[in-house]
Amino acid sequence: MVVEPDDPTVIDRLTADFTADITRLRDSAERWRNGIAMITGILSAVLVFKGPDPVAGLATPLRVLLFAVVVLAIAAGMTGCFFAIRAAAGLPVVQQRRTTIDALATDQRARREATVRHLHRAIGLSAVMIALLVVSVGLAWFLPRPPAKAPMARMELVDGRVLCGPLVRLDADEVAITVFGEAVVVKRAQVNALSESQSCS
Repeated sequence: MVVEPDDPTVIDRLTADFTADITRLRDSAERWRNGIAMITGILSAVLVFKGPDPVAGLATPLRVLLFAVVVLAIAAGMTGCFFAIRAAAGLPVVQQRRTTIDALATDQRARREATVRHLHRAIGLSAVMIALLVVSVGLAWFLPRPPAKAPMARMELVDGRVLCGPLVRLDADEVAITVFGEAVVVKRAQVNALSESQSCS
């Protein structure tokens, strides 16, 4: 039996094969979309509930750097979700029935290539997002932070003098504080009262 090039039966069979192929690609795209959306959602939730703790003590330029890396990670994840959705659902367009095998093959090839291209972009952006998350965690852990400030101490001596400054050392025998940039060591027996102070002004 001779099959005509534009036989409707052939066109229907090619359409069925294409539908099965595109369905497989879109199922894969949906799984990628769900995974990227989950990671992006978890990251956003952690940032909301964790607050500024990871950047506490960092200098302002370092805070800006860490914030920029995290924003780029979220942007990469959201863009990846968009391309995964494009691959899974496509765009709402009116599909016209192709009446020739050449037109059908051209249309199917273009749609298949578009789906694969969007899926590859989603996968690439998800890899970028994960890499940026690793970088942001590394920055949060290893960026230098200034040393903690010593608590301010207000010390009243038995002779009536009052000394105030950062506490250097406190043990059973002596109290050492810094007064005007110089360490002052006082015997505990000479201390009448010792308390923490917000400032020495």
